[in-house]
Amino acid sequence: MKILHISVPKNGGTFIANHLACNFKPDQCFIVDLHNVSLDSFLKDADRITEEFSLVAGHIPFRFVAPFAKRFDMIVSSYRDPWSRAWSAFKYITHQDPKWNHLRPRSAEDTAENFSRFIEDYFVSNRFTRNNQCGYLGEDNRPESALMNIAQYRIRMLWCGSLKEDIEKLFFAEKLRLKQNAPKNEADDAPVVVRRGQYPLIDDRIDYWFAGDSALCATLRGC
Repeated sequence: MKILHISVPKNGGTFIANHLACNFKPDQCFIVDLHNVSLDSFLKDADRITEEFSLVAGHIPFRFVAPFAKRFDMIVSSYRDPWSRAWSAFKYITHQDPKWNHLRPRSAEDTAENFSRFIEDYFVSNRFTRNNQCGYLGEDNRPESALMNIAQYRIRMLWCGSLKEDIEKLFFAEKLRLKQNAPKNEADDAPVVVRRGQYPLIDDRIDYWFAGDSALCATLRGC
């Protein structure tokens, strides 16, 4: 079996990729963003990689692999509530990227303010980061484009809120052996001190800038 995993950033992709990789030998896996494998290195040799490897995974927008989609028996991705995804990105990026360390929360008191500034400075100022789930799955950052690809290529969409259960269901349906040893993302272990509903201004900003992702998730969840 050949599997393609489209990992949308901050959508539980590392967790999914580790579970999928358990079903293949290491030399059968090509995972972007793992062991310094870049998207550019994939794009330069996408034809050969999608032909030779049994698992291709990582931060690869689907439009780059759509020409090779028929080579895979199963295509998997995941979706996440935009508010939770924005919060996860805030925690991760302000801890890992020196350019954003100045917004890393130092106390519970400054977290909401820093999160609000992060939304304004990171997401609003960088257009490509908005509606990123639509952008990774579609040809552009519109939910209609993402949904069209999901339907046309039968992409199996997992809900980030129940990844473990969804992966088990997927593997059972495909008769894949499952090893429950995927490590948890340590960045998500930080205590949550800001939640939806606490700061209407933050909620309004996220709802506005991620309206496309919200529409996509609502459709996929049947809401």
